[in-house]
Amino acid sequence: MKKILIYFLVLSMLLPITTIDVKAESEELYYSSSEAVEETNVKSAYEMLKIFNGLGFVKCSTKYIKAKTPGSKYKSYYYRVTEKKYNTMKKLKKQLRKYFTSSYTSKLLKKKMFIQKKGKLYFAAGERGSDISYEKTNYTIVDRTAKKRTIKAVSYYWKNYDQYPKKYTTKTEYYVQKKVGGKWVFNEITLPY
Repeated sequence: MKKILIYFLVLSMLLPITTIDVKAESEELYYSSSEAVEETNVKSAYEMLKIFNGLGFVKCSTKYIKAKTPGSKYKSYYYRVTEKKYNTMKKLKKQLRKYFTSSYTSKLLKKKMFIQKKGKLYFAAGERGSDISYEKTNYTIVDRTAKKRTIKAVSYYWKNYDQYPKKYTTKTEYYVQKKVGGKWVFNEITLPY
């Protein structure tokens, strides 16, 4: 009977530790200040922006073309987009304009991550790693008028991510959203990771 009690005592002590570790590992990115995140739609804007920064995923077929990479003498492989909401340039622009101004949309498209040939849209599926020292970002709406608002984004990065207790450095950015056609869109925004 003593062995059984000791077993359950040890198990009850380990269970909370395991639960905390699993939860922490399952969250890819942590966003705080949930009201500002929800109101500004910053998470959805980041998802679109990730595509243009080598972190996002777009469904493509194995059919590809080779085209010159912007700013280089070399050619890259561009794969035909099969994802229905992005499979034409018109649809892609429509998706981008849900979150970004027309001028910022044009700036993103100049990166040539997407090209159109014979009515078909192709994507240069390049990838990069994210900043492993990124921990979280706090968002606050610091200025608001009927047509414009400013979001303060304070991002935290581990200064000593291989040690405990953690020490952080911070980076503060300000994002401007404009009201266009009844919806708030970002004039410019960058990924914190």
